[in-house]
Amino acid sequence: ESVGFLVDKGDVKAEIIDDMFATQLAWQTLKPFIMGMREEHRAEDYFFFFEKLYNRLSSMPQLT
Repeated sequence: ESVGFLVDKGDVKAEIIDDMFATQLAWQTLKPFIMGMREEHRAEDYFFFFEKLYNRLSSMPQLT
């Protein structure tokens, strides 16, 4: 979540995070838990920046 916040605020480049972390794997693994937390607490903002980071990285062209 904190890394997503830093990318959103422009303090860290998304490309660096994409190179360093398996964001897509982390999101896919944690998504059921995150969605459950959001539903249980009726709060759409749990892990908001992490989801935003995942969406941003998913829309970036992949280098091969």
